[in-house]
Amino acid sequence: MFYCGIDIASKSSYLYVATKSGRKVASGEVETTREAFESRLKRYVRDGLTIAIEAGNQTAWIYDALVAMGAKVTVVNPTKVKLIAESRCKTDKIDAKILCELLRLNALPQPVHMPGEKALSCFSRNWRNPPFELHL
Repeated sequence: MFYCGIDIASKSSYLYVATKSGRKVASGEVETTREAFESRLKRYVRDGLTIAIEAGNQTAWIYDALVAMGAKVTVVNPTKVKLIAESRCKTDKIDAKILCELLRLNALPQPVHMPGEKALSCFSRNWRNPPFELHL
């Protein structure tokens, strides 16, 4: 089983992958594209890959891409991840590792609800008129 935290940014993101025991197996910058995520993470799916990402403006298509690849994905509210939100030393590298470790230790806050796959696909293509209402 592998655990992964991804700090998502518009052009390049940062990922951190660890084993069940917490040993780091991969980390680094990755282009924020479907192909780049698949290239870096596909090898871990066969043995089980669980990923934590923060909710943001690219969450819908990234969630779709990671789930389609075979990963289990947890989306969390970034303001509820206290270690990240209140950190004085906030970097992409640290944020990705914190997400990974909290996921591995089952210590993430309650996940954000992600609508069904069909709704997500529509939302990622047509974000101005999503097929569901958002209540924030």
